[in-house]
Amino acid sequence: MAMIRWMVVVLVALGFVVPASAQTITPDHGGFVLKRPLRFSLLPAPLDGATKPARIYAVELTPSPAEPAAIGIAVQRKRNRMVALPARRIGTVPLPTDLSGDAQPRSSLMLVDAHGSVPLADGLQAELGWQGAKLNNRGANVTALYGRDAIKSRDLFLPMGRLAYDAAPGVTLRADYRETIEAYAGVGLSGALGLTREAFRTLQAGLRPERDSRMRLGSDWMVASDLTLAVDAFDGEIEDRLAFVEDGYLPVNRGSAHVRGLAMRAEHRLTSALSLSARYHMARLRQDRGGNVQEQQLTLEGLWAKGPWRCRVAAAQSSAPALMQDDAGLRLEAGVDYALTGRRPIRVGLHLIDPDQLASSRLMRADASGAARPEDKAQALMLTAALAW
Repeated sequence: MAMIRWMVVVLVALGFVVPASAQTITPDHGGFVLKRPLRFSLLPAPLDGATKPARIYAVELTPSPAEPAAIGIAVQRKRNRMVALPARRIGTVPLPTDLSGDAQPRSSLMLVDAHGSVPLADGLQAELGWQGAKLNNRGANVTALYGRDAIKSRDLFLPMGRLAYDAAPGVTLRADYRETIEAYAGVGLSGALGLTREAFRTLQAGLRPERDSRMRLGSDWMVASDLTLAVDAFDGEIEDRLAFVEDGYLPVNRGSAHVRGLAMRAEHRLTSALSLSARYHMARLRQDRGGNVQEQQLTLEGLWAKGPWRCRVAAAQSSAPALMQDDAGLRLEAGVDYALTGRRPIRVGLHLIDPDQLASSRLMRADASGAARPEDKAQALMLTAALAW
């Protein structure tokens, strides 16, 4: 059995070794695998449940009239790489020997999400779960050859929990807690870093993934069938805020802070197809490096949906981000999508993107753990298309 395993390893290695050259590495493709989520349902105990005797203990199965608890598990795996083209010379200088696969930058990302919801009492719903993330940028630096250095990040237990209570008709009270991690994983999409070996060692030693934890208390009030109000108070920590140098792909950490704030939101549905919303939040940040600053933002948003068409326009007036170098100003976002359902659903969209850089905004959002890429942090006009097979 041991000999068979070694033979398989050798065959796999021979099948995937590609000659590489630092001068001929070009973006070629990225592999993406989204595994089908696994769905489980915990059914109530059978009506004929009875005590099962044992020598030391007994297990009692009690019938439960409550609805089944739903458990969802999803695993996502993504791998991107820069493929090296075979070459025998650099410019007019022939290479003495073939270069090995040392300079093949690639990144791999694995995300795990497991959560379950269960009713605890009349009007009280609970949700518990955890997330896990593992990111590995192998050979991110290609300027210095013959190295297998990697920028790695991993945290396989990031808990989350939520309670929702229907206190009165149209009034829901909420409490939730979550932790997330976001790490650099841009190799294969944004290009290699291209640092000297010494500079890459310095980056590798100092770069940290961004982590945040948040506790939030809130309530939703449906004033009328077409008007909803919400208020939230939140408290949390942001550690090693992750950003990128201006007009570059180099990741940097901007510091940490304790964040405490208040958010209010109002949504009004004018027609069956058109709705307007307004959101305002303010937060105080106590930075680890010293000093207290404030962040605030006012956002107005309009949504229109009819048939296969979806349109969104949003404008936000924000203060200067506390842990970023951006200035205060007006952000504009817009998008139009065409989603046609059928045997092969198709979606095409055009979006103007202007990411929100406020640390307090990230704490309020329900972002899952994942990768931070330079193209996701910059203004962009993006054309998207998706076809389900």
